[in-house]
Amino acid sequence: RTLRWEAIMPLLITRKSFSLSNSEIGFFDLANQGFLVLYGLAITGFETLIPISSKFQVTGKEEKGVYWLLMLLRYILPVVLIILIAFYLFGDLIITIILGKQFLNIYPIALVILSSVPIWIIGQLGYIRSVVLSNPKPYIISTVLSTIVFILSGFFFIDRLGAIGLAITVLLSGTVYSIYISFLYKDMHHILISIVKKIFLPALIFLPLLLFNMPNIELRILIFLSSLFLFLGILLKLRIINLNELKQLGTILQKKMPVEDTSS
Repeated sequence: RTLRWEAIMPLLITRKSFSLSNSEIGFFDLANQGFLVLYGLAITGFETLIPISSKFQVTGKEEKGVYWLLMLLRYILPVVLIILIAFYLFGDLIITIILGKQFLNIYPIALVILSSVPIWIIGQLGYIRSVVLSNPKPYIISTVLSTIVFILSGFFFIDRLGAIGLAITVLLSGTVYSIYISFLYKDMHHILISIVKKIFLPALIFLPLLLFNMPNIELRILIFLSSLFLFLGILLKLRIINLNELKQLGTILQKKMPVEDTSS
């Protein structure tokens, strides 16, 4: 398995186009590895659905292929969001324990670049639609646009903020990529906007925990877990999470269910 151009673009372009110190490149390398791992794991499920979506497309059931992609998004986005919030709250402690205090400069860089993962994931929907429809034009245009944004914003942010500026350019280029390629398909973007709202608005219950510094780690963990259970409860109430649906999706991703059975 290889990650596509937009995932490795930051490191390749930066080494050739911008001037960063060796330590900054090293810190960004480590943060970027976390980005690649999280992004790679998140998109694996989407790529598993490509054959199913293609078969639905061929058999004239295109809307069912879109349905399964959007349903998978409903489960991946909350997981990624929880990971990001947990890293925001405990990332500095985790880095200190695993790597040592001398690597704490990774924390703000990783925080910015990891926050772009949900955006890139949304872009993955448009990429898969482009593959299923055998229409590479949206993917090519969005990749070119995001690369241009990356390079132009890099001259402003990287020279001023170093490795953190590089992470910001990844965030900006990912936003351009995802907006163009995902919202291009009208059969998808209204539902997509609704899903994003229903996931991110309940996540505001974490906001007090994110805004106010709590030096007591035990209290921080307790409030985080309480907010987490409340967040998941809201998603269940809104039917963003459906346990029966989740079991069926898991079966499909494990390729234990033929495509014909997924129409139920």
